Amino acid sequence: MNERPVQFGAGGRVFGMLTEPRDDVANGGQGPVFIILSAGMLHRVGPSRMHVPLARKLAGMGFPVLRVDLAGKGDSPARKGLKNQPSVAADFADMREGLSEIYPNAKLVLFGMCSGADNAIRLSIMEPSVVGIVLLDAV
Repeated sequence: MNERPVQFGAGGRVFGMLTEPRDDVANGGQGPVFIILSAGMLHRVGPSRMHVPLARKLAGMGFPVLRVDLAGKGDSPARKGLKNQPSVAADFADMREGLSEIYPNAKLVLFGMCSGADNAIRLSIMEPSVVGIVLLDAV
């Protein structure tokens, strides 16, 4: 497994950690890339750091995983003039574009807990590359 910081969008404004599988367990780019959306005011490690072992377990199964700081949380600065939902949509557009440079034509699975689950629902409706969502404590 390899973990590395990544930045997407203008000036690298969206910060995340990309956990990638070892070459011998990678799915050859055939499986989806998981994006773990932060919950509430928490940053990319999630509640009680649950996103870290989750990302590592999924990478051990062959799936790349992006744990991301949404705007205004962790290492991603707030987007001036944008409130919650438009800001999350802009962050997601930056993530999707950046991930497509690493994993061309990748299908995405969004994982979210609480407000992260609510965001996953909203984002999946508008994005054809999203093939699955994992929701914990959604609306």
